Amino acid sequence: MIKQKTCYLKALHLAPSYSVAHNNLGNVYLRKGREFYVLAIRHFKMAIELKPTYAEACLNLGNTYPIVNDKIKMSTYLSCSLD
Repeated sequence: MIKQKTCYLKALHLAPSYSVAHNNLGNVYLRKGREFYVLAIRHFKMAIELKPTYAEACLNLGNTYPIVNDKIKMSTYLSCSLD
């Protein structure tokens, strides 16, 4: 997981607007545990901001919100993933 994180951070250093790297880095942070959920959410949101039609990032963000007890945002982003 450390190697993945390093690779995605390098990719973002080279191409800050690479939405796939933001989404994947969000997944890395999500797997690291509760203290990293804020970072996961930040990167999923960035991926969506860069590519609003990025269904996978919407799904990942929507699936993250129940973990932090925000069911309203969960339904918003899960709906976004279906568009």
